[in-house]
Amino acid sequence: MATNLTFYRSIEDRYGLGSQILEFCNKLIKDPTNPSLHVEPIKDAADRRVRAARVNKKYRAVLFELHDGGDTMFVLVDILNHDDAYALATSKKLVVNEVSGVPQLVDAPSQREAEGLSRAEIESRAKQLAAELVAQERAEREAAEAGTRSAEQEVSSTSADAAVADTAAEGSGPVETSEPTAEERPWDAVDVDKRALTDELGLSPETVALLEAADTVEQLEATLVTVASWEHDAVVGLLSGMSITEIRADLGLERLTVEDADSDKALVESITSPAAQRDFITDPGEEELEAILQGSFARWRVFLHPSQRRAVEAEHSGSARVTGGAGTGKTVVVVHRTKHLLKKNPKARLFLTTYTRELATALKAQMNELYPTFPEAAVHGAPGLWISGIDALVFSVLKNAQPTERAAALRSVLGIDSEFLPLGLEGVEEKRLWQEAAELKGASLPLEKSHPTFLSQEYSAVILTQGIKDEKSYLRARRTGRGTPLNRAERKAVWAIVEYFHAGCATISKLTYPAAAVVAAHIVEHRTGTEGMFDHVLIDEAQDFHAGHWKFLRAVAKRGPNDIFIAEDSHQRIYGQRLVLRNYGIETRGRASSKLRVNYRTTAQNLGYATAILEGAEWLDSEEDVDELTGYHSVRQGPAPIVLNSSSKAEEASQIAAHITEWTQGEEDVSIGVLARTNQRREEIAQQLGELDVAVSAGRRTSPERPVAVMTMHNAKGLEFTHVILIDVSAEALPQRYLIRGLAPAEADEALQRERALLYVAASRARDMLLVSVVGEASELLPA
Repeated sequence: MATNLTFYRSIEDRYGLGSQILEFCNKLIKDPTNPSLHVEPIKDAADRRVRAARVNKKYRAVLFELHDGGDTMFVLVDILNHDDAYALATSKKLVVNEVSGVPQLVDAPSQREAEGLSRAEIESRAKQLAAELVAQERAEREAAEAGTRSAEQEVSSTSADAAVADTAAEGSGPVETSEPTAEERPWDAVDVDKRALTDELGLSPETVALLEAADTVEQLEATLVTVASWEHDAVVGLLSGMSITEIRADLGLERLTVEDADSDKALVESITSPAAQRDFITDPGEEELEAILQGSFARWRVFLHPSQRRAVEAEHSGSARVTGGAGTGKTVVVVHRTKHLLKKNPKARLFLTTYTRELATALKAQMNELYPTFPEAAVHGAPGLWISGIDALVFSVLKNAQPTERAAALRSVLGIDSEFLPLGLEGVEEKRLWQEAAELKGASLPLEKSHPTFLSQEYSAVILTQGIKDEKSYLRARRTGRGTPLNRAERKAVWAIVEYFHAGCATISKLTYPAAAVVAAHIVEHRTGTEGMFDHVLIDEAQDFHAGHWKFLRAVAKRGPNDIFIAEDSHQRIYGQRLVLRNYGIETRGRASSKLRVNYRTTAQNLGYATAILEGAEWLDSEEDVDELTGYHSVRQGPAPIVLNSSSKAEEASQIAAHITEWTQGEEDVSIGVLARTNQRREEIAQQLGELDVAVSAGRRTSPERPVAVMTMHNAKGLEFTHVILIDVSAEALPQRYLIRGLAPAEADEALQRERALLYVAASRARDMLLVSVVGEASELLPA
């Protein structure tokens, strides 16, 4: 028999009772019959389950007591002074919405009155309430605007630019196009029968009335703070063009039967449903309880959409994967799932990783914020959580291995009879080695098949993936997914190039990063067998991982339940090539894979522009499925992106400086990312802006004193800004032609797709405003 405590969202330590509330909660969980608590039913209460309990002489807790089998759940609704607590306790009921299956705290008198009211009368009262709320919000907004500037400055772009921006924002991309524009009322965007909103979706008449009454999306958002969180999410779905069926599936809503609706069991089950967890926290630990009491519930509660929560808490017999477009919260899911697994088994060995050191640092910062006392592993492979970039762990394993282990791995994996501690072979040096080997050993090959990019990809995707270390094996190897064919004679030539390349690597004691990871994987496998180094491995930005990474991750993860958890977006693959997970012993097809469709970062206008960039290419994920953004929608509205045309880089810098000055003078909490395709252009624009008196941050992060950060599009990965400026998105700059020149059609298509993905990544960093700057002719990758 157990006692659980659940917090409703209205709980807040408004009286500064923190330590006393904490003591009260601990006593309640330990023994609800403790005489000092005075847990007692309320006379004349509308709900038989409601209880009042003593926090101290002056204040009382209002709770609902639920029983499910031998267990008891107390739902803590609020802590108030004595009289207010009893007034609340006698006026509220905790019920399950029979259509949505979500618990609701409702006004008891209105429930009794509703029994004798017609549907029209209920709707009339709801509309009256909605009108009052909308009028109040409008009055507050007008009062606030009265203290601001009387008119906004005009943006210094031509009317032709504005027309281009409007056309681009409307686009024909995969994002749903029924989101409301600035000219139409939210209700006009709802393509669902009004009665179905209550009868099939479960929205309250009050929420439907708010949706009907609002003049703008902003006004609607302001009034929806009064409704349950799941209803807010449902309204967002409606505005985004989702059907009721899609919304119910996305939120995990399940209809209850009338017989179940009033039972304690139904309430307990509904409270623990994904949709309810936005408003209810079940059985928080002492650390979480203190966090709630130190701030408000809303500030403490890290937002999790029901679809995110399902991905966080799902149990899997093996590996699992979550996908979604930019801004859908994949990283949030990974961090929350890490916490979930740690809480489930604090002695487990966990590895949280991503593609770069900078992104790994960001993951650690998010873990510290979400779970400040998470058990950190003393060393990698020890109980607790180890966080690092993937390559950092690879080279740590290589460095800590015995010389005999490295020698055996080099010989077994690469056929190299030499012992050395390998360093990473960087891009320029790797290209030189491939070119040298191709000139000496590949004279018979067509130029596109002796190209360093083709050879590097063949080496990683075929030779390293399949563990090939002799010519005979390579001649028989499957090359599934490699678009450029090789006949037998060409394979012989490629293998001769690889052998020469290996000799060159041994001479300088360096390996390609994929080869180094495969060698490290061999060392781990021979040390640990199937036990691995970690019980759970969680991976963010997985679309950029190469073949060696996947072989290494399969080796370090102990095979078993919840062993590998992957977050990826094929549309953001800006490094390397597409690979298939099952080729590395990782299976995530079917129910082990889930998709996120709600964008929390970017406005609908910016999202429409960014996703239109992706058109013209087929996007396949790591399970070889077409990755579409159908139903991908934003919860926010904003201005259309600006397309800015300049005749020279000097004119471009001048116009950009003017926009930055306007933004920083007219708004607070502004962060501006100026993103360039190359390091050279990044350095140029930083100097130009400095000469125009624009203070530029020295790093990737902005500050109130220096709100402008200048970086490459690659370095912006994982960041977000209120305003983003994409500079020189011109025919000469994007795509980078030298990356494509000389490649066979299949490899050229992949390279062009990476350029398209990079532009999408850059555009989707914008939260509120996106400005696309073009010098001369626009890039072919921009929306038409």
